[in-house]
Amino acid sequence: MPLIFSDDLTGACDVGSVCLAHGWRVRVEFGARGWERVEPPARGEIVVADLETRQLKPRDAGYRAGQAGLSFLRRGLRPLMFKMDSTLRGNYIEEAQALQKVLRASRVWLVPANPGQGRWTVEGRVFVNGIPLEQTDYARDPLHPITDGRVGGVSAINLRLDGKTDARIGRRGRVSGARYISADAICGDDLKRIARLIKTGDLVFGASPIAGYLAGNMPGQPGKVKLNSGRWLGVIGSLNPLTESQVQVISGKPGVKVALIKPGLLFSGGIPPVPSGISAWILALEPVSFRALLKSKSSLADGKRIAGMLGALASQCRRSFNPVGLILSGGLTAIEVCEKMGISGLGLTGMAGPGLVASKAVWNGPPLEIITKPGGFGSDEALLEIVNMIRRA
Repeated sequence: MPLIFSDDLTGACDVGSVCLAHGWRVRVEFGARGWERVEPPARGEIVVADLETRQLKPRDAGYRAGQAGLSFLRRGLRPLMFKMDSTLRGNYIEEAQALQKVLRASRVWLVPANPGQGRWTVEGRVFVNGIPLEQTDYARDPLHPITDGRVGGVSAINLRLDGKTDARIGRRGRVSGARYISADAICGDDLKRIARLIKTGDLVFGASPIAGYLAGNMPGQPGKVKLNSGRWLGVIGSLNPLTESQVQVISGKPGVKVALIKPGLLFSGGIPPVPSGISAWILALEPVSFRALLKSKSSLADGKRIAGMLGALASQCRRSFNPVGLILSGGLTAIEVCEKMGISGLGLTGMAGPGLVASKAVWNGPPLEIITKPGGFGSDEALLEIVNMIRRA
């Protein structure tokens, strides 16, 4: 009965979409009622548990991950993997330490590579489109600035692309003398090779692609995603420069209204004028002013507070705009919007594009489709692709 952990909602949907493509049914749970109340995976189903630890302080994130692991372990469930961010954002080291102890894992594999999105791991370091991670825009992320692109810091032993490492690989493929292993990968074949080395009792922290090799195939494939016809509401909370470019691309397009939300409006609790005669209304944080607000030691707490207010604003706009679907960009934004709207879970339905995951909301309201997109993910035209799909619906 496969179970996967994730540190944020868009990551949970992303790894779930990989499993969906391999024929599994996928359910994303938020754990708002407590993990002990979550229904275990049914036959042919994978449950992705969104722990929401990315916005926490490292010690708190480790504690929450450990408690979640213990809660599921008492029910005979052990995570197949923990979906970590491919650009090392979040608290994966503290989470790995806590889960390794609770699950008594023999070793922890760190596999953040996502070759399809240009994220490679070479000699224990992450590269984005050939550029060292610490030299990219992710180094200037206001909530999770990355200053060190080494996977696992200095404590992990690296398994290189040539299969060699400072530890010895035995005849049965067992790596000896290492508790934390950073595994290099630049293509799917590398991930497949790594998956073969992972043994029962090991714990895997990895980006989404390796999930397919760990979960394996189930009969059946998901059908092509067909979006609901009608108006869609977009909520963009990511301040990554790439996300800013994606919003700029759709600004002024026919049938699209972009409302840049400034701090004054957000903090006052008001909403922008509700448009009519359009297919997509996009609410996006005005990036320059909000980046300036998040330049402090309490940026994570401030970011969560801002995301919570954006979620409340989106909930008001939903009631006024009455959309058939939501477009949510940024993991912290996505969970806050869902919680403020009373959405308790997601049933994944397919991929709307690279990194764009379609699902059905689990809630007491009318049918509502949701597309999630990690912040700073995809091409400049990622949001435009969604808008074009909506127009064709």
